[in-house]
Amino acid sequence: MIAGVDIQMAVRTAMLFSLTPHDDPTRPTATCGHSDVERSPSLWFTGAGSQRYWVCSECAGRYPVAPPWIDATPEQLARIEEDVEIATIVGVPQPRERATSARFESVDVPLSTATNIVDVHPSSAETDHWYAITRGGELLRLRVTNEALVEQRFSRVDWGFALDDQCAVSVSPSSRFVVVYQGSGSLGVIVRASDGAVVHRINRGDYHEENSKFPLAFFRHDDREHVVCGSDWNRLDVLRLDESTAHAELVTQRTIAEYSEGSKQPEHYLDYFHGSLSVSPNETWIVDAGWIWHPVGVDRAWSLGAWMKNPFESEDGASVVKFRYHDNCWDTPVCWIDDDTPVLWGFGNDDQSMIAAALVYSMREQRLERWFVGPRVRPSRAFPPRSLADSWVFDRWLFAISDEEGTTVWDTASGERIASDPQLKPTRYHRRSRVFVTVGADHLRVSRFVYEP
Repeated sequence: MIAGVDIQMAVRTAMLFSLTPHDDPTRPTATCGHSDVERSPSLWFTGAGSQRYWVCSECAGRYPVAPPWIDATPEQLARIEEDVEIATIVGVPQPRERATSARFESVDVPLSTATNIVDVHPSSAETDHWYAITRGGELLRLRVTNEALVEQRFSRVDWGFALDDQCAVSVSPSSRFVVVYQGSGSLGVIVRASDGAVVHRINRGDYHEENSKFPLAFFRHDDREHVVCGSDWNRLDVLRLDESTAHAELVTQRTIAEYSEGSKQPEHYLDYFHGSLSVSPNETWIVDAGWIWHPVGVDRAWSLGAWMKNPFESEDGASVVKFRYHDNCWDTPVCWIDDDTPVLWGFGNDDQSMIAAALVYSMREQRLERWFVGPRVRPSRAFPPRSLADSWVFDRWLFAISDEEGTTVWDTASGERIASDPQLKPTRYHRRSRVFVTVGADHLRVSRFVYEP
């Protein structure tokens, strides 16, 4: 693997999206006025919403004593914004709020048997149905209404690993396939949902696998179901799934030469640790929240359609774009508010100065459209244990889930917080049923969001 400095510089000069959108009404328009404002200046938040100004490091060090603010010329702003790296951030921006009568309504649903559930995942094709894994190694199909009924217990599967709090379950869009995997480990198993037959065993290797979430995502192409999964620390593969034969066919067959430090880097070689994956609603784009050595988070995206034609697309294909980099921070949440618009968490360039915020991008325009302050999420640390539960959900509203604030609800169009429930920290969201589920020791808490202006 290549040492970090050259790779970091390559990423920093290849950023497609700036953190300062030119049509942002809150874009900094003033500076401290000093001629030595460096290429990596600091941001000073005034405390009035997200209003902020550029300052030199010396003025930033004097916070909260503000310097005289001087309106910057367009040329000065353009020069400062050539480099998206922000040296430091001082001050605290304030989120916007809109008073509503919106609320969560919750009910505790008893489990029909003591199952000791590790994780649940909704059945996308069936209302009220979930798949669950237990600490005892069982895969269950549940129907959750007034009671959580176990409708199916699958034959004991040899997972090849113990099911613990760092394991997770995921279900394909058609609910014909289920994956059980080590969330921050190496192994996973794809099974057929009808009978639990093993379709494929996944192994992403054991090179720093504990430092990123298991890369896994489903999508459909040509009316066939596919799964993207890690097959090495720096490699993703696509498998085409066949329910009738319980078989997985490798779609992205390719050979990349091995690389040893000091030699010439082989063609298509990717020095990048893949992280959590998110597919757009129309299954056109995939976003990868991985990292480079060491450690710098880099959010990347590429076209799934192009990948089906070019097996090297995820490495260096023409469709690959990079959103941003952020030191010591990766596997941050991603969701999609429509087919073209991913929303990424966190404003800033490193974990020490990251501001809780939602960054709204446009794939079509290839730019940051807007951002707003406020949404907090569950921490995604560099090393386990880390939460594998949902923390960033969009369904008309953006639901942000954190340990500190519970669940907050945001209007992505206006950037306003419209509701919150400090006690609600759900595990998963069922889009078809439009409910959140929180796993308890002997029950499931089912929570529904009720919007009233």
